[in-house]
Amino acid sequence: WADIQQDSSISPWLYTISMNDLIKELTRSDCGIRLFDASAIKILSLFFADDIVLTGNSWPDVAAMLEICKAHTKAN
Repeated sequence: WADIQQDSSISPWLYTISMNDLIKELTRSDCGIRLFDASAIKILSLFFADDIVLTGNSWPDVAAMLEICKAHTKAN
């Protein structure tokens, strides 16, 4: 991927693939904010274009998700 130009027509497609993999990795974690009760909707992160917001009930939750993001970045 290092040889792909930022303005290449396949750049958005490659970015989407990479972000989908990251979302899957974050989903496997037990972090995030649960709405209403423990069995309700869980929000791990918010994605918009190239912005990401990580959410958690505590700093250790957010730190764990940040480590997942770091590992994903190194692997890709």
